[in-house]
Amino acid sequence: MNEQATGSGKPSGDWPRVLRERLQPLARTLLSRVQALGAEGPERAAAVAIADRLVRQVSALGDGGAPDLRRLTRQATAIRGTMETVLDDLADGDTMPVAEVVAVADEILSVLDDIDFAATGRAAQEPADAGPETQDGEGAGLRRRAVDASRILVTDDEDYNRDLLSFWLGREGYNVSTAANGREALDVLAREAIDLVLLDLMMPEVTGHEVLAHMQADSRLREIPVIVISAHHDIESVAACIEAGAEDFLGKPFNSVLLRARIGASLNKRRWRDRQRNCVNQLVAAMRRVEQSDLDVTLPVSGGDIYAELFRGFNLMVEGLQDEAMILDIARDLAGELQLDALLERIMRATTQILDADRSTLFVYDRRADELWSRVAEGMGTREIRLPTDAGIAGAVFTSGVAENVSDPYSHPRFNPEFDRQSGYRTESVLCMPIVNKAGECIGVTQVLNKRGGHFTARDEARLSAFAAQIAISLENAQLFDEVLNIKNYNESILRSTSNGLITLDTDRRVVTANESALAILQRDHDAVVGRRLAEVLGPTNAWVEDSVAKVEETSQVDISMDADLDLGGGDKAAVNLTAVPLIDISEEPIGSMVILEDITSEKRVKSTMARYMSKEVADQLLAAGEAELGGKDQNVSVLFSDVRNFTSLAENLGARGTVTMLNAYFEDMVDVVFAHGGILDKYIGDAIMAVFGAPFAGPEDADNAVAVANGMQVALRAFNARYGQPGRQPIEIGVGVATGEVVVGNLGSTKRMEYTVIGDSVNLASRLEGANKFYGTRVLLSEQTVRSLTRPAAVREIDLIAVRGQDRPVAVFQALGHHTAETFPNMDTVVAAYDAGLALYRRRDWRAAMDRFQAALDACPDDRPSRIHLDRCRLNMETPPPDDWDGVWRMTHK
Repeated sequence: MNEQATGSGKPSGDWPRVLRERLQPLARTLLSRVQALGAEGPERAAAVAIADRLVRQVSALGDGGAPDLRRLTRQATAIRGTMETVLDDLADGDTMPVAEVVAVADEILSVLDDIDFAATGRAAQEPADAGPETQDGEGAGLRRRAVDASRILVTDDEDYNRDLLSFWLGREGYNVSTAANGREALDVLAREAIDLVLLDLMMPEVTGHEVLAHMQADSRLREIPVIVISAHHDIESVAACIEAGAEDFLGKPFNSVLLRARIGASLNKRRWRDRQRNCVNQLVAAMRRVEQSDLDVTLPVSGGDIYAELFRGFNLMVEGLQDEAMILDIARDLAGELQLDALLERIMRATTQILDADRSTLFVYDRRADELWSRVAEGMGTREIRLPTDAGIAGAVFTSGVAENVSDPYSHPRFNPEFDRQSGYRTESVLCMPIVNKAGECIGVTQVLNKRGGHFTARDEARLSAFAAQIAISLENAQLFDEVLNIKNYNESILRSTSNGLITLDTDRRVVTANESALAILQRDHDAVVGRRLAEVLGPTNAWVEDSVAKVEETSQVDISMDADLDLGGGDKAAVNLTAVPLIDISEEPIGSMVILEDITSEKRVKSTMARYMSKEVADQLLAAGEAELGGKDQNVSVLFSDVRNFTSLAENLGARGTVTMLNAYFEDMVDVVFAHGGILDKYIGDAIMAVFGAPFAGPEDADNAVAVANGMQVALRAFNARYGQPGRQPIEIGVGVATGEVVVGNLGSTKRMEYTVIGDSVNLASRLEGANKFYGTRVLLSEQTVRSLTRPAAVREIDLIAVRGQDRPVAVFQALGHHTAETFPNMDTVVAAYDAGLALYRRRDWRAAMDRFQAALDACPDDRPSRIHLDRCRLNMETPPPDDWDGVWRMTHK
């Protein structure tokens, strides 16, 4: 390596002569072109003076002894500044030669940069304290920089450029290696650790472009920054170098200040990239250890850059993972504890351990008492503590759901010092955290006292918050276990107390459980039933029970056997209703079956039978009242009759099987409506239904319930027709009549067969009203007494005064309108208003005016039969006026 490469020697002594040879022709050209600028002026005079001085100074270079480098540097700097000022002034002119002067001056300024560069390097050999010449700032750039240990490779095929750069870099404190061409540069890169490359482009053997390509292809060399220094500094060359991987580009001749800055920036980037790589490698290695569950790892944190922050964050993450691992270990230890008291004690010990505290307490919310309670508190024995949900710091945290970290409890407004006075304990710090379940409900509070060595920190809060989530899971599991035990005990109590026999079987039909009622019905003891196969328990005479269970196993459907005889042996039999049901697990897989035996006593038989005729509530009341209520008595009731229209033709179209199927479905819907309003199903009469309201127990709303059922049956019928209707099939229509009055209620019949029913005029009237619907074109007719007995408003209109067959006294008849919709009765309000007005006029014998009102009703609804009937009556009465004693009563001569 030559002496220029070390930075310790001097450049060759003929450099002033070389620079003179480069500058002399340029300086003379500049002087001649400035002198040729035309008319005299201040700009021209200044330019001539500067150019003439420049020619003289350049001519003096290399003559005699060594030039005064410090003086030459100052003058070169002054000439450059003055020339730039003059060039600015000349640029304001409009003569053509100005551009030529500017071009030559630009080239001279570039050469002067070389002079400044060389002079600066020589001046660096002088003492740093250069006297008063450095006080005005001119020599500020001449002071030696701090030593930089980075090694820079200078690659240039011109000895002058290579020597000059090597010397200047050595003065700057860098270690320097040199190469005269690209091949030498690659050899140096292969054997030395280079931090930066200064690279010329146009070189023999291997060009700078080829060096760049080789470095980019080598992963080891790719990270070394390259600054291209070339005389070819057009924009295309610069772009090509940058695209090829160069860090920067500087054109020749170069400026020393700019070169210094770019070298420093490139090395700083290199050092930053090295730090990046080192930090990333450390982080990756640390993350791999964490992935392998090794949490004993810490990254060194120094400085304040982003990697220091990243390492600090990683360390915090690992600390969090360490906390989480510790909490999970404790949580796994707690997971096996299901006894609530033992769990509370273990949780408090674990909480104290995690937070390095003195003691802790866990308060659980008692929903029934609306209190916080704990049966265990560290340092306070095992006595139970109960607090209102808003008392003290624990109550405040439970109510707000927000944790509290109290460093001075005695100054806290919610702290109660009475506990300390009673126990002699001194509370110095408190951390209280709500325990919230997965549904977001606060189910308790954990309170930790007296952090050892100071106060509770934000990290302690995070630890306790994380542990509180695990506490919530363990606490709910223990509470669920308690609930399961309670449910188990509850179910066993039900099994013991229920009058029905319950037998559970596994998939092999082996008896798993049998309650006391089942053992009593079977007349067997526990050991003779439980653990044995069902066939062995019941014997061959009760094979029908096994058949029922087999059907359930095959179909997964409930199987019911009513009023069956269970052979108990020795001639004894038990009358039972048997229900076999499948048993499935949470995955809906079969796990066996259950047999329910209902012992049919006389009371159960009566109740079961009566439930088919009346609602369960009425049957319960009747049985509770005893047999006296089944005897005959006079009672005010409401009677309802309903009948299917055109049933004969309907049955012919459906056939026997279809008729029975349809009627069963129809009766099912209608009876549900009757029972929903407390009615008693008195009887079926073919396709007709008779229901009673007010028997055996009268109520103030019997008439309301009867009217509600009448309307409800019409609504249910529309739904029935929509469900069962078929194309071409006529929908079912029914008429309903309701009458209210006093009847005889009781059991009627022979000793062998009796029927609980009602008889009287109201029964007959209800039947007649049901039939009158055909005449009036209505669906529900109500007697006058029924309407008067209503306690709630109801939509009705008076239809007529009639005297039915078998009764002399006329009664007012009303139409129930509550079941109608806009489709079934268009413009109902308009029709009813017109009809009511017409009926009043009709009864005053004002036939003409009445006809107008009835016609108005028909205009609103042409299908309104009552309006049509009264309109026809008005015409008839106009043609044949009725006698003076006419009372407006219409007498029905048939049902």
